[in-house]
Amino acid sequence: MPVQAQTLLTEIRYELKDSDSTVFTDAELLSFLSDAVDDIVRNIAAKNPRAWLATDLTQLDTQDITSGEDSYPLPDDLYQVIEVTLENSDGDTSIATALDFARTFDTAADGYFERNGKLYVYPTPDATVTDGLNIYYIPRVSRISALTTNITLGDTFRAMYKEYVVIKAKSRQSESTAEFAGLFGRLEAQLDSMTARKNLGRDTRLRTPGRNWI
Repeated sequence: MPVQAQTLLTEIRYELKDSDSTVFTDAELLSFLSDAVDDIVRNIAAKNPRAWLATDLTQLDTQDITSGEDSYPLPDDLYQVIEVTLENSDGDTSIATALDFARTFDTAADGYFERNGKLYVYPTPDATVTDGLNIYYIPRVSRISALTTNITLGDTFRAMYKEYVVIKAKSRQSESTAEFAGLFGRLEAQLDSMTARKNLGRDTRLRTPGRNWI
């Protein structure tokens, strides 16, 4: 169930003994809450971006594949690509492999590479396919500026968000690096538990070069 910023701020103010809003403004607490969401999203993206597919927040950008065209614009709100699929002229869909930069100079390269705001497809398509390119991605999270905003993954990380904001608010008067260290230790453990092997293959040690057909 969505959790609004207003709900969290009410609970946070209770923890801060600031129910009458005389110490912290809404704008200040919303800024701290935005920082908390940013940290959660960055950690998930770093640990296992494919775990994001289990949420209803994954974005999908679909484009036509054009014969002879190897580059396609990435979404404006892209934070991180999760998966790319390509459909050929026979209607078969494959999961494209993310290539490293050196591999893109290989004439036998098969996959995709992100550069200068575009997604480059290897090898260059030799057929035009309507809606043949699908980019599944984690969107960039906007800063929270309204109390009515639904918090990204608020139902999952509600307690962590509250603790984060409370610690950061208290740190305004005095540093509390030890408290933050403890918080991020617990966050690390929670993320490890939640993302471990979620939407990963049965064997994640190796990935076959080239496209995986589905």
